[in-house]
Amino acid sequence: MGILESIQGFFQKKAIQKLGNKLAKDVLPNFIEKVKEHKDLQEAAEDTLKDKLKELAQEYLEAEIDKRLQIPEKLQPHKSKILEIAVDQLVDIASDQAKEAISS
Repeated sequence: MGILESIQGFFQKKAIQKLGNKLAKDVLPNFIEKVKEHKDLQEAAEDTLKDKLKELAQEYLEAEIDKRLQIPEKLQPHKSKILEIAVDQLVDIASDQAKEAISS
């Protein structure tokens, strides 16, 4: 199993739960109201949500990777790329879940 798969498998549930809780409190209610009130702002609201998701995912994963994973020395130069890929995947998953919640 590669490092990316380890990151994804280890953190996905926990990260999605933490991000979901943060979104439920901070971002999602405002996002839903904006979309309901101003349908023409839907794209802007989605972009805002995705930006916030990326910020939260970056903070969370960076801290968790440093705390829990022992990235081999030879892969240290690639740590930022590994983190970027993991953040993008997490943001895509969380964004899709938020869109589903809004449309239902």
